Amino acid sequence: MLISKQGVARIAKHEGLRLQSYKDLAGIWTIGYGHTGTLLDGVTLVGPGQTITTDEALALFAKDLKWVEVALDRFAVKAKLKQHEYDALASLVFNTGAGVLDATRSLGLAIRTGSRPLIAQAMLLYKNATVGGVKKPVLLGRRVEERDLFLRGYPTGVV
Repeated sequence: MLISKQGVARIAKHEGLRLQSYKDLAGIWTIGYGHTGTLLDGVTLVGPGQTITTDEALALFAKDLKWVEVALDRFAVKAKLKQHEYDALASLVFNTGAGVLDATRSLGLAIRTGSRPLIAQAMLLYKNATVGGVKKPVLLGRRVEERDLFLRGYPTGVV
């Protein structure tokens, strides 16, 4: 399964586009649409003073979306996901990393049960970011939106 156009648009909206590197709320250097760089995709880790073009940001975004799809496809789900469910999980994984899908984590365990209510409940557990050394629920709004998308789907006529 692939992230839909609506799913890509929602992730882009949440991440925002920044053409100059910056530290996110957790203090991680970021650029483009939430790109932090990885050694796996051959991109140098993001650091201070970096700038990119919009085209470069879109290329990095496409690579990052691909690793999210690979991570989601790697985990078996007992119940076949609907597109809006997949997109909601993709948004969460894009933001938090694939580690949340691990069988020892709450979301990973819920996914393996195939229980939609358990998956939706587990999504809300990933609301905190460490800001200034303290965990704060700064991601709660995003997690609620992702959970609602997972449970209810896309509103009619809205991207």
